[in-house]
Formats: sequence, C-alpha cells, structure tokens
Amino acid sequence: MNYQKSKVIDKVKAAVWAIQLAWKIDKRILVFWFGISIFLSIIPALILLSNRHIISHITSYISTGRGDILDIVPSFILLGGLLILFGLSKRLNSDFLYMVMYDSYYLGFQELIIDKMQKIDLQILFDKDTRDEYIAVISRAGSLTDFISAMCTLAAKCASMVSLLVVAFNYSTVIFIISILFILVSLIVNAKFVEKVRLNMARIRENERMLKYYGSLPLDLGIAKEIRIFDTKNDIIDQWTRAYHKVREQQKGRFLGENIRALVSGVGYYLFSLIVILHAVNQVAYYGMTTDIFLLLFMLCQNVSTALANMISSIGAMDYGLFSLERQLRFLQSVAEIPAGPPLLPSSVATTRIFEMQDVSFAYKPGVLVLKDINLQIHQGEIIALVGHNGSGKSTLIKLLIGQYRPGKGTIRFLGHPYEEYGYDYLKNQIGVFFQKHYQFHASIHHNVGFGDISRIDDLASIEDALIKGGAKSIVDRLPYGMESWLGRDVDENGVVLSGGEKQRIAVARTHMSCKDVIIFDEPASALDPIAEMEQFYNIKNKIKGKTAILISHRIGFARLADRIIVLDKGRIVENGRHEELIDQNGLYSYLFKQQAKWYKK
Repeated sequence: MNYQKSKVIDKVKAAVWAIQLAWKIDKRILVFWFGISIFLSIIPALILLSNRHIISHITSYISTGRGDILDIVPSFILLGGLLILFGLSKRLNSDFLYMVMYDSYYLGFQELIIDKMQKIDLQILFDKDTRDEYIAVISRAGSLTDFISAMCTLAAKCASMVSLLVVAFNYSTVIFIISILFILVSLIVNAKFVEKVRLNMARIRENERMLKYYGSLPLDLGIAKEIRIFDTKNDIIDQWTRAYHKVREQQKGRFLGENIRALVSGVGYYLFSLIVILHAVNQVAYYGMTTDIFLLLFMLCQNVSTALANMISSIGAMDYGLFSLERQLRFLQSVAEIPAGPPLLPSSVATTRIFEMQDVSFAYKPGVLVLKDINLQIHQGEIIALVGHNGSGKSTLIKLLIGQYRPGKGTIRFLGHPYEEYGYDYLKNQIGVFFQKHYQFHASIHHNVGFGDISRIDDLASIEDALIKGGAKSIVDRLPYGMESWLGRDVDENGVVLSGGEKQRIAVARTHMSCKDVIIFDEPASALDPIAEMEQFYNIKNKIKGKTAILISHRIGFARLADRIIVLDKGRIVENGRHEELIDQNGLYSYLFKQQAKWYKK
C-alpha cells in the first residue's frame, strides 16, 4: 500500500514540475493552445443540440404542416459553421499539438538539462552511473513535449465529455448514468493497462540499451579493426541477437496488450451502444420519446465513445511522457550543484600565489590514492613543467587545479582563496586549458578557434593572432577557404581532414584565443615529432610572456624551457627545481632526461 502511495506521489510531483517547467519555458503557447483546444472541444455537444433543433422543426412541419420551412435556414447556417469548426478541431490531435510545441518545449527542456550539467561537479558527472543516467535523461528530452501536448488533448477531451454528459443529463437521466458507468469502467481497465505498459517500458529500455551498444561496436573503426583481428564477431553477434530477441518479445507483448485493450474497448463500446439504443427504443415505444431526441441520444452515444477513446489515448501518451519525467526529476534532484555563491573579484586578491595546494590527496576509487600529500605553490608569471612517468598523476593534478575534481583531503587555493569560495563558473573564466584529449568540432576553423572565447567568435583579427600563437597559421594559409574551411566530413562531405598534429595545433590556437592569464597545456604536441614538439614549446613560451603556465609532456626535453620543473612519481612530488639543479641532484628527473637523450643519440 505504501509502495502504491509512493508511486502516486512521484507521478504527482513529476506532473506538477512539468507544468511549472512548461509555464516557465513558454507560457503563451501553453495558454493559447489549451484555450483553443477546450473551446473547440464543446462543438460536438453544440452540433447535437443544433441537429436536434433542426430535426424537431422538420418533423413538426411534416406532421402538422404548420410554420414555414424557411424558418430553419439560420439553424442550417449555424450548423454549417459548427461543422467547419468541428473539422478544424479534428486536426488538433496530439500529433499536431506535439509539432507546434516541439520547438518551445523540446529545445527548452534540453537547454534546462544542459544548464544543470554545467553546474554539477565534474567528479560526480564523470561517475559511470551518473553518466549513464544523464545519457538516458537527455535522450528523452521530448518527454516534456509528450506530456504537455497529451495533457492539452486530454483537457480538451474532458471538456468535450463534460459537455456531452450535460446534454445527456438534460434529456435522459438513465442514459446519463449509463454513460458515467461506461466511462468509469473504461478508465479503470485502461489504468491497469497503463501500469503494465510502464513495467514493460522499463524492461524494453534496458534491453534496447544493450542492443544499441552491441549494434554500435562495428561502427567504431578502431573496434571494428580489433573485431576482425581477434575474430570476435560471432560473440558480438550472439550478444546482439540475444538482446534483439528480448526487445522483440517485449514489444510483441506490448502490441498484444494494446490490441487486447482495443478489443475490450470495442466490445465495451458496442455494449454501451446496445444498452443506450434499447433504452431509447423503449422510450419511443412506451413513453412517447420524439424522433429528434432519439437521434440526439443515438449520436450522443457515438460522440461519448469517440471522446472516451481519445481520452484513453491521451492518458497513455501523458503517462509515456510522465514515465520519463519522473526519472528526469529524480536525476536532477539527486545530483548536487556546485554552490553558485558570489564569485570573488580579482581586485579582492592581494597575493602573487596563483595556485597553492596543502596536503592534498585524491583517489578515483576509495582506498586507491592517485595523489598523496601534495604541497605546491605556483606563482604569478611562472612557467612550470610537470613531468613524470605515465600514471604518475600529472593529468589528475591538472584536473584538481582547474576545479574539475575536488580533493579527498587537503586544501587548494586560487589567488589565495579556497576553491569553495568561488562560484561554479569563476575558475573556468580565469584558466585556459589545452586538454590532451581535445575535440575537433564539425565546424569551420574560424569557429573551432573562436570557441576559445565565444564573446569574440567573430573577431577575425584575434582568431588569426591565436592561429599564429598556436603554430597553425601555415595550415590555414594552404587551405582553399582559409579560416572558413570546414573541418571533418561528418557534416560537410567536402570538409578538410587534418592530421593528428594539425588538429593539435588548431586546438592549441583555441587555447590561446581564450587570452586567460593562467594557461595549462596538457600534451600540446604529443602528435608531433620531437623537433616539431620543441618548436611548439618554444612558440608557446614566446607567446605567453607575463602569463602563468603549466606545461606537460612525456618527452621531457621541453622542461629546460620552464622556470621550474615539478617531478611526480607514484602520486607524490619527488623533485622541484630548475633543470640544472635537478640534473645535479642525479635523481628521477636526471635519470629520465638522460635515458631519453640516449635514444635520441642512437
């Protein structure tokens, strides 16, 4: 009982949230279409009354010969107008309403979710369970449109049903009661069906996720290559086939249930019609019911059944949207936002320490420390080289410095203040970053670089300057459309396909575009040969004079360009100093430097 009550409460909360959200996104479209739909929904009842009036007048004229047949011309004109409006109302189905509400509510809901993601701590967002749930939530961004458009249709059909029941009550209390009973029984049967559909949808979605995963594997060129090399296609086909059969069987069950519901509804309609007709015939035979009222009640029966069928369909569509909205609401409420407290202004800072880490430790998994007791200061204007073996914690340290993750222990300060004192978007506005795994947007070079500072995306002079700083100007100059050349062929089949090193230079230019006073470069030249890498680092150093920078590379020859070198090993800082000092110490840095030098000599 408590479980059922909890489910009802969840539905109500999700429904209220959806209505509030729709009102916030676009209240005008909500009010307009609800008003129009409800106004047009009472037309069937008016048509019944108009028909009854015309038939009554004609039968009276035929039986008595009194009056003038032309007296009903205005009624015919009124009926014609009502029929035209009824024809228009037939087009206001759920598909039409979904279409007119799509732009507002589909895109508005996507914007809401994306805005929410921007305020979530990336450490939480990168958790696999959270990420999987986010993908499920964003993939059903149409749920709000489903719910609101179906609710609009349902409200109209409810208004239509009420108007028809008012007509029934005025002419036959018995048929009014029969109609009420028919509606209640149909809605109860439908409610049970909707609950079964919910359970089936949850199972289908889980298996569809598996089906999509295994179906997408051959589309990834890297995975497809390994499938061919290791001959694992049969196993993947088996996994896909099992998921496919599960989805097919579940969908067959759903379609069978829908057909059974349609059959039950059809039988119910004919029973209802039979009872109404038998009662009406009895009234005509024994109690003097006139022809016009008999026909009115007969047509009323058809209209009630049609309105009820539309109501049931709308309830199903509403619940389909509500099912996803419940999940989306739970997700949005469960993930905590980074506090958006008032950001500190640079004028409130009186320190040359850009970054400061005190006793910082961090673990991706409980008990497995990636960084251990880090103590570090980076001062304004310093160029720092961060070096160490693979897996020593370099990239993780960078993620902590840019606020992507929060330390499990210790304190990190930026400009003298703990990170917790800054709003969620303050750090990203102060620090420019080149990520080792950078992304090439399917857009022009102009936009790929301009995204580094969206406020200056059309400042071509600044973009050209960033290209020069990133060492990418020569790449652009040889392309037929220069900065307007499109990158990649996923969108434009005539797009430019760049090499790994060229993509890297464009991404470095994007980082320079940000014009931040603090810049971090994580492997900005890994796709270049050693000579080109040194040229890239020389170029970076010459272009960022006066700024604070952190440079990372696996080939540590570049470290000689830095003001200071920080050496990480197994998550700890083991050395800290200038190139010459660390060579004289004959420690890990000296060993790594000399070992790489041997390979270059060979």
